[in-house]
Amino acid sequence: MQSKNSFGKIQKILLTLFLFAFFLQSCEKKTNFKPFYQEENSLIFKERQVLETKEIKRFPLSGNSEYWSNSLGYSKTNNEEIFSFFNYVDQTIKIFDYKKQNLTQEIQLNEEGPHGVGYLGQVSGHFLVSSDSIFVYNINTGVLFQINKSSEIVSRFLLSNYEDPMNLPVPSVSTIRPIGKLGKYLFITCGLNNRKSDYSDYPIAIRIDLQSKDKNYIMTLPEIYNKAYWGGYFKYECAIAVNSNLSHMVFNFPIDPVLYKIDLRTHEKKQVFSGSKFFKEIRPFKENMDYWKTKNPNEKDIEEDKYSLTTPDFAGLLYDRFEGNYYRIAYLRPSEDDYQNGQRLPDFSLIILDQNLKKIGEKRFSSKQYDPSMIFISQDGVNLLRKDLYDENENFLSFEVFEIKEINNL
Repeated sequence: MQSKNSFGKIQKILLTLFLFAFFLQSCEKKTNFKPFYQEENSLIFKERQVLETKEIKRFPLSGNSEYWSNSLGYSKTNNEEIFSFFNYVDQTIKIFDYKKQNLTQEIQLNEEGPHGVGYLGQVSGHFLVSSDSIFVYNINTGVLFQINKSSEIVSRFLLSNYEDPMNLPVPSVSTIRPIGKLGKYLFITCGLNNRKSDYSDYPIAIRIDLQSKDKNYIMTLPEIYNKAYWGGYFKYECAIAVNSNLSHMVFNFPIDPVLYKIDLRTHEKKQVFSGSKFFKEIRPFKENMDYWKTKNPNEKDIEEDKYSLTTPDFAGLLYDRFEGNYYRIAYLRPSEDDYQNGQRLPDFSLIILDQNLKKIGEKRFSSKQYDPSMIFISQDGVNLLRKDLYDENENFLSFEVFEIKEINNL
């Protein structure tokens, strides 16, 4: 009698599990998504420019610095060329004369007190306008600070309230997704605060009026993010390239081959397919938009991590105001076999685009030699951190500078 009761209980449990699974399946938001791909402006393009090595720049490091930084910067005002490096280890901004490659200033960021910016950690960022006007964004508190060369707070802006029930986006700053400036406005990219089932009106960038301190959300996630579930949070992080020469902004999204350009004077909008010659379409992790509801937030999603780190994406976008080019950064991630063998860092390519986002070149780089996250533009060209040279001499940050060459001039 007891065994019959046990068997009956098991049947009820199995039936309940079956009905629950059927319910979840019926509630899935499936879209039958098919990635769009075109060969023009991705695989097929007229190569007009190439990147060639010009020189190696070496900036000395102090004993309490690590080579990696989430936030590098270059600034040119008048005859002053500055390279800046945020060192999270001791919470300092190190300022170098870019041409002479020597340290000229070290700004200690206060953690507490009337001029305290809080604990910044590894993934906060900075934007150097001049040696006496620096913006520091604390991702842990959602506050942007403007400081002077004496590390005194000149102004502060609350960009994100993490307790806000509206689930608004989180500003996120990095070297390949830098803060942009045009006139009195700053532009900062964002990522997700939390998962949603509908991103139709989800803002993904912030414009800050430095005079009035007004904050406005600009741009929303494109429709492709409502077509499927795209894995890790970083697949949803926007990058903005501010074209100060033409008053344009171009928006880059990691899983979207399309770039979105806005003319800030006429408000005209344009979309341009801009792909890599090293991969075609980017496929989603799940077609079920509500996949996140099935996950245990306290457990690591191993399959999602593997997908996110083996599927290529467009990680960043930089504008070269000296040459008038855009550089779209494509992460060429390892295969699943290489991932299983411990490889995590991607190789990458720089897609060269002209002012009209027409593809005019692309060059691939190995992550064994270059760091895919430490790339910046100077008047001399594209600066890529050489990991191998740091391994040889940890007293210097070494950058290989690549200059643009016209094909016809080779």
